Amino acid sequence: MINIRNPSKEHIIKMKKHFERLKRNKKIKHCLHPDKNNCKGKIIRAHSIQNKRVLEKISENGTVYMPISNTGNPFELIGEYGRRVATTFTGFCDYHDKMFQPIEINNFSSDNEEQIFLYIYRAFIFDYHQKLELKKQYEQNQLVDERLKLLSIGNLLALHDLEDDKKYFDRAILDKDYNILKYIVWKFHQPIKFAATGLLSPEEDLDGNFIQSVADESNQLEHLYFSVFPEELSSYIIMAYLDKGKNIFDGLFKQLVTLNYQQKKNFTNYVIIKGTDNLAINPKAWNNTSEIFKESFRYNFKEFEEFFEIPKEKGHQISKMQFDLFEL
Repeated sequence: MINIRNPSKEHIIKMKKHFERLKRNKKIKHCLHPDKNNCKGKIIRAHSIQNKRVLEKISENGTVYMPISNTGNPFELIGEYGRRVATTFTGFCDYHDKMFQPIEINNFSSDNEEQIFLYIYRAFIFDYHQKLELKKQYEQNQLVDERLKLLSIGNLLALHDLEDDKKYFDRAILDKDYNILKYIVWKFHQPIKFAATGLLSPEEDLDGNFIQSVADESNQLEHLYFSVFPEELSSYIIMAYLDKGKNIFDGLFKQLVTLNYQQKKNFTNYVIIKGTDNLAINPKAWNNTSEIFKESFRYNFKEFEEFFEIPKEKGHQISKMQFDLFEL
């Protein structure tokens, strides 16, 4: 068995070579915008989190930390990235990337339906592109490890669910009808030193009531999308789902609007730690945190509770953990 905390040098070298090979083979470069007939320019490194409006503010000497190893060692949690590379993906041509200008240029307004749509669409399309690349990885590399085979199957199922969501996003873009989301916007009256986008498919609401099953392969999973970002002296989280998911998430959203200020922060930490690795953090702020903070982050991010099937208490999603990204 692999010692996750202290893997052998031989195993690290073996895994590095394996993951480097997978990384080389996975790249997908094509425009995912639905209006493909009007693509112009080359495929670019599009930022899923705004470079100038967000990453520039939270970076330190032009760099940010992300919970993704960039050394080829899959056991390393934190990697350092230049902000011009961090959170990027090759999913749009130069022309269609300009669709995001309303959130690149203008200040955020919680009343602006187009801006909210673009933040959430960007969270969706980044994750969708990641899963397309994973699919290519698994197809081009011989999967001799049983766990990798299971991961490949899981990725295909997740991609199938996202393909359905993409139809709704694509139609909204072509029709310029952005009223396809149910959403909540929380404003925190403090600047933050992190930003994130992502999605998750909650199985329970805050009272522990079952709302959908990730294990049931016959079910179409609905997704909770989110985007967290600083803006001037405040910060925001947008959480949204497609209208078609109302039967799944309506009750959960009614619970979310009743949360107090600290519970909102706790839930934001929860969705980030469970729903993404597309998280950018100020390096100095991270380095100044305690070992308890870092260890709690690692424990929750690696989902040891899920792996060992540790029972969760009702309302665990809004309980305070031993790390709080808002305290960075």
